[in-house]
Amino acid sequence: MPWHKTDHVSEREHFLKAWLTGRHSMTALCSAFGISRKTGHKWVYRLKMEGMTDLSDRSRARHQQTHQTPESITQTLINTKFAFPDWGPRKVVAYLRNTQPDLSWPAHSTVSEIFARQGLVKHRGNPRYKSPARTAPLSHASEPNRVWSVDFKGDFLLGNQKRCYPLTVFDNYSRYLLDCKGLYSTRTAPVIAAFERLFYDYGLPDYLRSDNGSPFASTRIGGLSQFSLWLLKRGVMPERIRPGRPQENGRHERFHRSLKAAVCKPPKGDLSAQQRAFNHYQFSYNNYRPHEALNDTPPAQHYTRSPRIYTGEEQEFHYPDHYVIRKVRSDGNMKWKQLPIYVANLLAGEYIGLEPIDDGCWMTYVSTLKLGILDERQKRIIRPGQ
Repeated sequence: MPWHKTDHVSEREHFLKAWLTGRHSMTALCSAFGISRKTGHKWVYRLKMEGMTDLSDRSRARHQQTHQTPESITQTLINTKFAFPDWGPRKVVAYLRNTQPDLSWPAHSTVSEIFARQGLVKHRGNPRYKSPARTAPLSHASEPNRVWSVDFKGDFLLGNQKRCYPLTVFDNYSRYLLDCKGLYSTRTAPVIAAFERLFYDYGLPDYLRSDNGSPFASTRIGGLSQFSLWLLKRGVMPERIRPGRPQENGRHERFHRSLKAAVCKPPKGDLSAQQRAFNHYQFSYNNYRPHEALNDTPPAQHYTRSPRIYTGEEQEFHYPDHYVIRKVRSDGNMKWKQLPIYVANLLAGEYIGLEPIDDGCWMTYVSTLKLGILDERQKRIIRPGQ
């Protein structure tokens, strides 16, 4: 069939006129014109519906943008993003659905497009390290104040050239940010002062989870530090992640990245100004910011104060009846079968408990914290892993 193609319109006219003759099958016609059978049927349908009045290409866009986001909704989305610049589309939508449930809010993908058009999207790329959501071994955070976690975000230089060390404390169950305190160092005394204030305000947790850095732990037996001993004397069990396993405190790691982006870049002029920024972020984080693990609700809706009231008094260590009790002397030794066994100078004056576990072997405790195994044959306390 010697048809010659000119432009698209005339080609379609030739195709339809040939089809109207009834001499050719659809397959043969489509093959001759170099089009698919689907396209051929489309043009025949158009002929039946509209005739040959308009065979030009038509826009594939919708005639009416029925799902176009209203201007008022778009502006509210943008205003919310400006109010919480570290939030992504998901958190913005979740927040607005929580606070204004009577309005119809678009999907996250639509909001992402709106933010992109306004230049409000930051492209993060592929981070070299991302903490997974795993929180093992602390799967026992089954209610508020069962487990708190503590960490220092990496220090940074303030405008006055002094260094700031942000101390952050979370309730692991509710994700409630209990404290975000700017300190000048990681020394023990200001950390204890910060926790004493927290205990008075919120009561006592059962466990406090940390890494193995100072002042939370040390290289002493059992990883014991002045701070962890202070916790034990107040009925709080220190619990540490494994060395070199920051993913076991993944929630805290991810929070520090968000905190740094929101209020530490650029840093404030001095510690007072920086603390005001921390306080504002803490309030917003707890009361407004939707959390995915909490069904897109803020942490404040899930946290309640601990029933364990803090009085400031030290507690005595009590041990089961089958334990052997020994007092640590001023030189850090205890007396065991007429021999001195070194424990730790830090425990001078404290009573420790020894539980029989094998012939000549005793598990050694201060309160409920394991220090190591006393091996009578070696006449020393062996640390785990030795």
